[in-house]
Amino acid sequence: MSFNTNPANAVTYITDPSASFLKVPVRVINNLNVEINKISENSFFNDDFFWLEMNNDASLFYDALDAKFLQEPIMYTQTLTELAHFRLYPRFSPKSEFVA
Repeated sequence: MSFNTNPANAVTYITDPSASFLKVPVRVINNLNVEINKISENSFFNDDFFWLEMNNDASLFYDALDAKFLQEPIMYTQTLTELAHFRLYPRFSPKSEFVA
């Protein structure tokens, strides 16, 4: 099974009333060597996923795909009518303690 057809690599495009995010599994971020140190404070994370803010940070994911000559993985969409629950998770910052 190729990278882009493997459901384990699927991402979700999420919009809420304030912004849009790309939900990406941590494993995928690590395997692609996404430059985590460049992620802005507009994005969130937990042990399983990154929620990359679309305007600033999702491009790091797409750049990593391009660097490895990979097609986009399966993408789901989700539209929320209220602010997303993941906004309660830690934000990225120079002091983030994310350890993959």
